Amino acid sequence: MLFITTWAAALAIFGTTYAGPTPPLSNDACSKSLGALGLPSSWTKDIPCTGNARLTCSVLQHLFPGNETFTGGSQYYQTLVQVPYSAICEKDPACFVTPETSDDVSLVMRVLTVTNTKFAIRSWGHLPLPGWNAVGSDGVVISLERLQKKVLSADKKYATLGTGQNWGTVYDWIEDQGVQVVGGRDPGVGVGGFLLGGGISLFNDKKGLGLDQVVRYEIVLPSGKVINATTTKNADLYKSLKGGLSNFGIVTEFEVMTSDIIEINYEVSLYHKDSTRAILKAYADFLREDGPGDAVVQLEVSQNSTLVFYGHIGHVSSAPEFKPFRSIPVMTRFLPPTNGTVASFLFATVGSSGNGANGESPGSYYHTSVAQKIPDAKLILEAYDEYLKAAKLMEPGMSMYFAPQGFTSALVKSGKARNGGNIMGLYEAPQFWHDTYVTFPNVNQYGLAQKAVDSWSAAWTKKAKKEGSFLPIIYSNNGNVHSKPLSGYGKENFDFIKKTANKYDPKRVMQTLQNDGFLIRKEA
Repeated sequence: MLFITTWAAALAIFGTTYAGPTPPLSNDACSKSLGALGLPSSWTKDIPCTGNARLTCSVLQHLFPGNETFTGGSQYYQTLVQVPYSAICEKDPACFVTPETSDDVSLVMRVLTVTNTKFAIRSWGHLPLPGWNAVGSDGVVISLERLQKKVLSADKKYATLGTGQNWGTVYDWIEDQGVQVVGGRDPGVGVGGFLLGGGISLFNDKKGLGLDQVVRYEIVLPSGKVINATTTKNADLYKSLKGGLSNFGIVTEFEVMTSDIIEINYEVSLYHKDSTRAILKAYADFLREDGPGDAVVQLEVSQNSTLVFYGHIGHVSSAPEFKPFRSIPVMTRFLPPTNGTVASFLFATVGSSGNGANGESPGSYYHTSVAQKIPDAKLILEAYDEYLKAAKLMEPGMSMYFAPQGFTSALVKSGKARNGGNIMGLYEAPQFWHDTYVTFPNVNQYGLAQKAVDSWSAAWTKKAKKEGSFLPIIYSNNGNVHSKPLSGYGKENFDFIKKTANKYDPKRVMQTLQNDGFLIRKEA
């Protein structure tokens, strides 16, 4: 770790060449503001707050002396660089800061705001978008991995979760308490990104999305103020956080409703590519019913096979809801019908999906999210045909997957029944949210991955619009660098998000200093 005893010494080493995206404070105002943060006068005399990230790291090292700020000289620095699940996201920031409490996050935000320093926020680093959870040498990464709070209410109806842990940690803890939560399908997915981005789980039609379960957000505003947002306190912020992503501040903890879905019956089967069309047709028919009740089907298509998960709430000997699939020959049964729990299923399937789940990373990946109504199976079969065309672009080592994620109208109804629903403007009818993505071992193949996915998306979108089945919703956790999910919520909802952001972040810190993300500034 690099220690510098005076700010003058820091200036001599690092200089002041970088100008931040917002006008810096005057020297006098900067000195006073830094002094108010607890820096000694020897550091604050005539200090320019010009966004020099390495200077800012020196301030953070002084304010967090307990090895919580890591620069390039630290033995932990390279490990932190490599945290993102997708290698294409790895960057070398000026430093990482790893706050342990919401008060720590508050101090970090005040330092970054005063010094006009660029930053990126990272919960678990699973989102594969360059610049979203990392930043280069001109910025600081706020790594929230130490925010590990787990508290269950006395009546076991609510769980408070720190944003910096993954769902595997949560599942290990909470199932032993006799309840569950609506969380990620991959144990390695982070709590923060999942709940801010929407949250597709195993039984969404029964419970709604992950964000529909949140009853309270603890958030650190760019000013450093720590507040709570609920249906009755800062209610406009609470509403906006249910889909508004990282446009308001840094969420440090979520209080969520617990779930009574613990015991389930599950199986996972692999089908030959020749059966894929039959599987897709059966899937569309399954979702067009009034609602699957206690049953769920999720699948992932590759060029050579289709992987299908069948799940049913409760321990059952058979599930008649899956009858349309039973006539289709199975190539390999990864998991036979098993009476277990949510956690036992998720840990049993680690690494079985195309993106590796919590297993070994495929290197990098690039994906997209588009949505459609389900009047029949015609459009999903056309989507599959377009996928096969795009997949021909793959080089050796690359793989392309097509994962239509299906819901009935129960998804929206269940969400609305929990704390007023969300701000995503969801269509109340059977629908697919398609996640089409490419995994690739070499970062130099990123351009080809983009070309394949984007060509599929353009061709499919044209067909969906022509047939009147296109839906504007973009599931941000499956979005890419070109996606504009906020606009997909509809004008009224997007305007509400913008109004809320202006109220809680009047200086537009999250828009001007945050390195990248699904930000208002990119869609307004």
